[in-house]
Amino acid sequence: MTAADLKVEATGKNTIVVTALNDYYFTAADVNAFKVERDGTDGTNLYNLGIVAAQLSADGKTITLTTSVPLTADAKYTDSGADYAVDLFIDGTAVKDQNGTPVTIANTASIDVQDKIKATQQTPVLKTATTDVIVVPFDEAVAKATGITDDLLASAFEVKVGTTTLTPVVDYTAAIVTGKVELTIIKNGVNNADVTVKLVKPEYLVDANGNGVNALDVKTVSGVIEKVSPTATVTSGSATGLVLTFSEALYNGTTPIADGADVASLFTATDAVATNGTLTIVSATYNATNKTVTFVISGADATDTITVAGTVKDAAGNVVSTSTDVATFGGTTWTLN
Repeated sequence: MTAADLKVEATGKNTIVVTALNDYYFTAADVNAFKVERDGTDGTNLYNLGIVAAQLSADGKTITLTTSVPLTADAKYTDSGADYAVDLFIDGTAVKDQNGTPVTIANTASIDVQDKIKATQQTPVLKTATTDVIVVPFDEAVAKATGITDDLLASAFEVKVGTTTLTPVVDYTAAIVTGKVELTIIKNGVNNADVTVKLVKPEYLVDANGNGVNALDVKTVSGVIEKVSPTATVTSGSATGLVLTFSEALYNGTTPIADGADVASLFTATDAVATNGTLTIVSATYNATNKTVTFVISGADATDTITVAGTVKDAAGNVVSTSTDVATFGGTTWTLN
């Protein structure tokens, strides 16, 4: 049996499997026969992995080595702060094939230890300097499996706020950033919440060598606050009135605005030319159910502007988007700032 008749794979950080190929099998194994070296050093740089067991399988096709010193997640050995690929060779005469012939592999013909170790999920955390991005790290860099889009990746995770299960893509998105999964919460109203995360489709992820991943059970990330700004749209109007519709319930700072409240003080009306007199907000009434503000206006001209105060926010403290909306009603073109 030569090196060409053997395959060596690290299947766990403390497990190396030696497999006989080409109709060979083993009849004897010994822990002291197996040696590990830095890749390509031909026995001049040995690594002591503390092999404590060499288990021969019932059919003799494999010998499973158990080590007391772990390899890294990508089947390397850490030496003085640097990670190196490793090779295995077999010394002495204690390992034998079915013919009773010693299986000896010289250090000059050592066999690459292939990485077959799955990446293992670590505890999710909030991304530094954010409140809406949950980072799901692993013990090595991961990527999307072949054919998996970001939308499918989102569905690989079950994300909940309390007992409410969030909808992938609609309530949160997913992407791979520097070898980690980032989940961005975009559901309206998530404010200082405990969010639970569980990887339910680990087959959607692989490491650099195509190995799968091991998932953790449900983990909780606290203090999650979404950062999606509420939007405002001019939905109807006339020469004497205007209705703005908002995408979320409104707050004045941290105080929820009551249904039926007059919120005129939170808006400013301006016109370019006061043809019909000074543009004035007579009243502005908030409808909490429909999330609308209905204005009574005097002095409207051909082009007028309504500006939303910076204190108008959603439940999570996000200021109303300043994206300009323009609509024409009753001969007046309204611009919303």
